[in-house]
Amino acid sequence: MIAAPFPQDEYARLLDLARYDVLDSAPEGSFDRITTLAAQLFNVPVALINFIDQDRQWSKSCYGVDASAAPRALSPCAWTILSDEPTVVLDAGADPRFSDNPLMNGDPRIHLYAGAPLTTPAGHRIGTLCVLDVRPREFGAQEVQALQDLAAIVQDELELRVRNAELQRQVGAQAQVVRELRRTVSHAQTLEAVATLLDTPLTAEEATRAAAGLVGQAIQADWTGLAVFEGQVVRAVTAYHRPDLNPALLARIERLEETPGGVTRHLQSVQRAYYVDDYALHPQAMPEMIQEGLMAAAWVPVGEAGSARLLLVTMRTAGSRLSGWSASDRALLETAARTMRLALTQRATGEPRSSS
Repeated sequence: MIAAPFPQDEYARLLDLARYDVLDSAPEGSFDRITTLAAQLFNVPVALINFIDQDRQWSKSCYGVDASAAPRALSPCAWTILSDEPTVVLDAGADPRFSDNPLMNGDPRIHLYAGAPLTTPAGHRIGTLCVLDVRPREFGAQEVQALQDLAAIVQDELELRVRNAELQRQVGAQAQVVRELRRTVSHAQTLEAVATLLDTPLTAEEATRAAAGLVGQAIQADWTGLAVFEGQVVRAVTAYHRPDLNPALLARIERLEETPGGVTRHLQSVQRAYYVDDYALHPQAMPEMIQEGLMAAAWVPVGEAGSARLLLVTMRTAGSRLSGWSASDRALLETAARTMRLALTQRATGEPRSSS
């Protein structure tokens, strides 16, 4: 078995994928109807909409199978996103990329794999629509074209999903889109710098702290750092703060270990990013922090470092030019956190990091 290499645009591609906020989301009828139609149209037992994350393949819609995730190294779709053209394998057992792949050689064994890339308006291939068959068979040019057409419909649904979400969050999206596109370019550079930093011989906490600082500066946060949970004890580690941040607020943040209550203590086991655009309205908001200027906050799970669990935490205050968390802020925070989590896992197992 041969694992697919990373595409040249990997970091920008991951940011584009994060923009859709689709990973780990609930099933949706619009996508399930497409996989059902694909299975019926091509007379195959399995049809999938897959997205290629940093270290996994995650399925948004599955027809004919229950699995929703697999290691990226085993994913045939990781090969499909390397080209604009569909990938068609008529006999997986005869293809050296898949001949001993456990995903393709189970019971029953997969003979046909046909996948068409999902390509964003920015040109990044973030996933696939693919079909599988356990019977030896042909897959002709007309079928390839039909698969591409269905993949285009999937991408249209993704774009519609993003637009609907944006309309729910804010009005006047046109000016925001222009700002987001400009920031995405610098955020891709920040993400690459984060990945490079995590390869340095710093300790796990030092590396994640420095990475958090880069992210905080990129999104123009007022304070960014780590919440470090060790058993019942939680402490705040400052990675970056605006030079003119209210000293009283900074001192209160850094005394988190001594402070009962608050939002952070209730998020030790959170599995997905948690955003608060108006801190004062949160039921667990601390009055003292409201008084000292805290306006918005975000908590993003990073993972385990030894016996400690880490959250990436960032804040905006009354002195900030920005309010809340934009789509590009969320994309960078969550993609950077996944990069940190992967690096922590590889440090713990002694596995060398792959370069993209």
